[in-house]
Amino acid sequence: MKRLTFAIAAFWILAATSVAGAADIKLKVLYQANHPGIYKPLAEAFSKSQDAITVELIPGSGNYEGIMQTLVRGRIANDLPDVSFLGFNFMRMTGDTELGAPIDSFIKAEGDLKQQGYLENMMDICVHNGTRLGMPFAISLPVIHYNLDLLKKAGVDTSDLNFDWNQIIDIANKINRLDDDSESIYFTYDASGNWTLKALIESAGGSMMNTGDTEITFDRKAGQWAFDILNRIGDAGFANISRKQARQSFAAGKLGILIDSSSGLNKKIQDADGVFKIGIGPFPVPDAFGQLPAGGNCVVMTTHDPARQAAAWEFIKFVTSGEGQRILAGASGYVPSNRQTLEGDNAVARRFSRDPHFKVVADALGFAGPSFSFPGKNSVRITRVIEEYMRRVLTNEIEPTQALSEMRTEVQSLL
Repeated sequence: MKRLTFAIAAFWILAATSVAGAADIKLKVLYQANHPGIYKPLAEAFSKSQDAITVELIPGSGNYEGIMQTLVRGRIANDLPDVSFLGFNFMRMTGDTELGAPIDSFIKAEGDLKQQGYLENMMDICVHNGTRLGMPFAISLPVIHYNLDLLKKAGVDTSDLNFDWNQIIDIANKINRLDDDSESIYFTYDASGNWTLKALIESAGGSMMNTGDTEITFDRKAGQWAFDILNRIGDAGFANISRKQARQSFAAGKLGILIDSSSGLNKKIQDADGVFKIGIGPFPVPDAFGQLPAGGNCVVMTTHDPARQAAAWEFIKFVTSGEGQRILAGASGYVPSNRQTLEGDNAVARRFSRDPHFKVVADALGFAGPSFSFPGKNSVRITRVIEEYMRRVLTNEIEPTQALSEMRTEVQSLL
């Protein structure tokens, strides 16, 4: 898999596509309900830029799995949205089920994308079997959030937060021994598509399956190492609470280390203001050829009605343009997918190049690559099986070797 190349020279503004016949169209757009601060301003700005197209936002339940379930139900009821924001790891399912409409003809009409400024290697993330189903919209990476006050209280030198896993676990143990009501560490195990487990395994040079997706490989050396890390995090005082509770605990200054997505970085920094000093460290990549699966989403055309597709394309162009990406970056910790917002003298470019919290994410883009998803109709069921084994290892309910062996058997039966 290719690493994401962060240094690409061109910017782009997509050429206008005719929306003849699109008068008075209200586009239905399915989005992640837990990020209203991103999508509502985008919809309002797009509607203001148009004479005949407006947007009706449809909140999807839960995470990207919930959005896919909403889409499947919509097809059964013959009520699909026109545009959907779908996780990178769902492009395989989107293509296999034909929920997404190919946009290759629209892309061709716009000209050479390489000359138009997208982060080049990210373009393939929204492609399945050679068909382009969407455009990259938002990019996130796993990062380590630290409560620097608790680290200092535990006697940790916080001048450099570039810790490896042995150091992170050692710090968690020190926080765990503090005589107070704080929790030491939380590892987000229920991220969409087993994202954080993939990050552990791929950062160590491993993979979930082989190149042709014909053989499970998550139980090999890198997977064994990853499950050992989870087990040691459990020993170091893993907070056995929900992800929502962990984020609340971190915001209250009661959690020392939170391993989570960079997408919520803005809110975490705001929540910490006046409560504790926050620090952001990179997710360790121990292998020379290791990478991190990019999180985030593609904006996908899910209407198959030619009369509505031109209008849908206008919306897709807008949200991936410089203006749309500035709205995205201003409301979240997501990295924009358009270089127009990442270079030059603007607030977003300055943040990702100078702010130490956000610079960690920008620097990690060099390790970013595609997000794997399991083949077949049971992909979502497989991720739930793996998620449960991760939880059991983190809570010391099962030994890592046993977990990997049983997990392989269950996953194999679902492939």
